[in-house]
Formats: sequence, C-alpha cells, structure tokens
Amino acid sequence: HTKFRNVPALNEAHPKPLVWIHPDDALGQRIDSGDEVVVRSASSDFTGEALVTEDVPTGAIQIDFGWGNPGDGAQNVNRLSTDDERDPVSGAMPSRSIPVGVTKARSEPINI
Repeated sequence: HTKFRNVPALNEAHPKPLVWIHPDDALGQRIDSGDEVVVRSASSDFTGEALVTEDVPTGAIQIDFGWGNPGDGAQNVNRLSTDDERDPVSGAMPSRSIPVGVTKARSEPINI
C-alpha cells in the first residue's frame, strides 16, 4: 500500500511500480523485463518497469497496487482512470478494467 512508500529500505528494494505484461504482448512492442514502459489511457499516462510473465493473460496488463501518494511526486496509477463514470449502486469508480496501451519508453528518439 502507499503508506509504505516512505520506508527507505522498501523503496530501495522496489523503487518502481511493476507493469506485468504477457510475453506475447511484450514481443510485439519489443519489451523485456526491466524495461521502462509507458502505460497510456484516455485520461493520462503512467511509467513503470516491465515484468514479462505468463502470470497475466494476453491482451491485459497488471500494475502493482499502491502506487500513488498524493503530493509525493511519484507515479500515480490512479491517473489512468477518471471518476466520470461511477457504479450506480456503490458509487465506486472503475479501477479494474481501464482500456490502455503499453509502449517501451525510449530515452533517445528513433530515426526512421
């Protein structure tokens, strides 16, 4: 949870949020475990570290829970969603199925 992001030993052991992606999806984007990736939704983007694994289904990703303390300047997974649509019964906003795209972050421009 976000309440532990201020513990130095935990930040050192796990400094970036993991973006879990299936090998078939990663191959199409030339993404390897450890690569920095950008996850984009209609409302914002989020940067994390790729974990290529068969533990997620193709066509979906999983982002580690608990990234996004307001005001800490770190990545905030909540930016990928909006509160425009809410469940009519509970009032909760969708946080489990948000359409996104994932690309490998590039530090240098690619000449084409």
